[in-house]
Amino acid sequence: MLSVAGRIAIFAGRIYTVGDRIQISEMSGDVISVGFFYTQMMEIGNWIGGDQYSGRMIQFANATIFGVAVMNYTRDFDYIWDEVKLPITYESNLKAATEILSGVGGQHTQEFLEGAQQQLERMRHYFLVRRRPI
Repeated sequence: MLSVAGRIAIFAGRIYTVGDRIQISEMSGDVISVGFFYTQMMEIGNWIGGDQYSGRMIQFANATIFGVAVMNYTRDFDYIWDEVKLPITYESNLKAATEILSGVGGQHTQEFLEGAQQQLERMRHYFLVRRRPI
């Protein structure tokens, strides 16, 4: 019965829906179904590096949402910020590396940055989100 109450809370509170990327307890993944009793998601991470699918399906009782934080990465913002770690040594030409990476990064992310900026502006109408350059 608590799982049905969890399902109502998930729906009424817009906690998550199919297609959202969430983290709950130690589990992370993309929600693929939300039933009356259970939620199913495709796991990301764990022993797989980055945000790649591990190949495992996770099913957990909807009652799990009570008493734990549910992090939703995509409900109000379609972009997930990530970092790229680059092995730059003391012998590397830092100036050249910065120029190359800034040029290539700017070239390949411009379309995404424009979309992200539009979504941030939309969020400012609903939430207290400070204006910051991307």
